[in-house]
Amino acid sequence: MAGSATITGFGSPDILVARFDANGDSLWFRKYGGVNDESGACIEQLPDGDFIVAGIANGSYIYLLKLDMNGDTLWTKSYAGGKASSISLTDDGGFVVAGGTGTNAFLLKTDSLGNSQWIKEYGGTSKDEFIALKPTLDGGYILAGFTGSYGAGQSDGYLVKTDSSGNMLWSKTYGGSSVDFFQGAIETSDRGFLITGSTSNFGAGLNQFVYVIRTDSIGDTLWTKTYSYHVSHSIKVIQTVDGGFLIVGDGGNNIVNAFLLKIDLNGNVQWSNMYGGNTGTYGYAIDLTSDGGFIMGGTSANSANYADVYLVKTDSLGISGCKETAATVVTGNTSTIIYNSPTITISSPIALTSYIVTTSNPTYSMNVLCSTAEVVNYNNNDFSFSVFPNPSNGNFTINTNLVSFEAANIQFYNLIGELIHTSSFRTGHASDFNLGQLDEGIYIASINIEQKIYFSKIIIHK
Repeated sequence: MAGSATITGFGSPDILVARFDANGDSLWFRKYGGVNDESGACIEQLPDGDFIVAGIANGSYIYLLKLDMNGDTLWTKSYAGGKASSISLTDDGGFVVAGGTGTNAFLLKTDSLGNSQWIKEYGGTSKDEFIALKPTLDGGYILAGFTGSYGAGQSDGYLVKTDSSGNMLWSKTYGGSSVDFFQGAIETSDRGFLITGSTSNFGAGLNQFVYVIRTDSIGDTLWTKTYSYHVSHSIKVIQTVDGGFLIVGDGGNNIVNAFLLKIDLNGNVQWSNMYGGNTGTYGYAIDLTSDGGFIMGGTSANSANYADVYLVKTDSLGISGCKETAATVVTGNTSTIIYNSPTITISSPIALTSYIVTTSNPTYSMNVLCSTAEVVNYNNNDFSFSVFPNPSNGNFTINTNLVSFEAANIQFYNLIGELIHTSSFRTGHASDFNLGQLDEGIYIASINIEQKIYFSKIIIHK
């Protein structure tokens, strides 16, 4: 994880990088910076185990920091005139960096040592900025952010497709008359794109919504949807093994909590959970883990009103068993206004500047909010169900707290989200299920009743 931190006794804000093991325990925790302010925006692990961090230094310098797997500094570079928001490795071992100069969006290409090779700027007469950058299968890049130069409103979502040299192939804006912006973009398995962000234009009467658009390979919309947790922001998105998408962000009414929103290929909600307590939590990053689950990173406000690093590990259904609640999502279908924005690309000189960085190992404390290894039933005051015996050899009995006889559906998933068995039953009495044909392991039972979904882990041990 990378970000910025001000730690008592260490002066101005610096870049903070922490590495954790599979159980969330810290392997190392370091702070990097010079005499001015530095902030890390993103971090990528490289194939050799090293790390590359991108951000901003001294308010107006693009800043790159290369670390080895132990957090020791290999090199630092800064470039005049901008801030970095996203970085990616290129096929030749170099890097591309996206962000904003304060007026235009930019894409910077460096070699493997961080020496600048070219930079391209995109935009018009107002403020334009890239926030998300991803390589595409054709060797080019997809870039997403916002534009104040083009479109229908104060700012619109901005999507730009380039070739491998940063030459613009097309650009489009999306939005209405108010404020729209993108913070996440990926190329989908069908060579289209899924873009996530926030909108103040569309939704169900509230003032800010998660904004998700799926497009074809040239940026024309296939569908547009909004999702609301009261005031909502979506930050990043990944495509999951089942072909759907997982979005991370934050939302809430009086208290803001981090959320994970799982949708299918058509934008239909499959599940949604919120994470955190009463002090406010924010979700910034999400990734797949080798066991089929997910790891979410963000921040959580502490009692001193500062932000702590916040790390949550879930299974394939977003279940961590720790300070989470199933979240109700208001979904809307919207008609997005699309503009083909002018394909203006400016090749700009860039000044590589020297920057002295120091490394320190600050004192910190780690609090385990909770850690679960036992089987947990997820329910609310309206409905609950129990599974017994659990673990078992595959023969389970499921009982509900409803005395009435109502039709219900139950589905069983493995930990990578694959549906492996489905059945119907009636509540009001115990129902037996035989899953003895399945291998040993952990599975998820999901009951759909009265348009709500409830989960429980089950364990097969033979």
